[in-house]
Amino acid sequence: LSGNPVSASAGLAALDVLARPGTYDHLHRIGGRLRREITSIGARYGFAAQTPGEDAVFGVRFTPRSELRSWEDLLTADTALGLKWAIGLLKRGILVNPNEKFYISTVHSDADVDRTLEAVEGAFAEIVRRHVNLVYSAALRQVRSPQLAEEVAQSVFTDLARNSKQLAPDTILTAWLYQVTRRTAIDVVRRESRRQLREQI
Repeated sequence: LSGNPVSASAGLAALDVLARPGTYDHLHRIGGRLRREITSIGARYGFAAQTPGEDAVFGVRFTPRSELRSWEDLLTADTALGLKWAIGLLKRGILVNPNEKFYISTVHSDADVDRTLEAVEGAFAEIVRRHVNLVYSAALRQVRSPQLAEEVAQSVFTDLARNSKQLAPDTILTAWLYQVTRRTAIDVVRRESRRQLREQI
């Protein structure tokens, strides 16, 4: 506190609050619930979201690597995805610093967690919608058919749900989706060409 009288007084007052019975239990309960639910909601939308840290102070990192114990582990996180997600939270009234930490206070309540989780779900859903549009548009450019583009998109996201835990820690999701979309679209075009050829015989 640098010996500043005002800062020192504020620090002592904070210590008095923290010394009250049940304070740390409250922080762990509220923060622990938020950490668990962020990970759970992320998984439901196909994202590997980790919440390293303690219940009162934790980060959110998008990486399949579940044991984040070193700086090198943190470098595997998809920071571009973290930025998009954080912007989604900011748009929904949750003040976060992209790819940084959540800080739980003694006045945070279950209602605050409920509101935050609604924003978390909304931010994940928005990213998925953008990814669906990206995949569909990329597929449509290749297959030239809305029906076939929908088939490609469905196949790509099925592939993502099946293989999300096997993705390399340094995988950039948008790049992976584009590559799988391109490969799947090529397969669909080849299949349709063979089918049309058979019909002509």
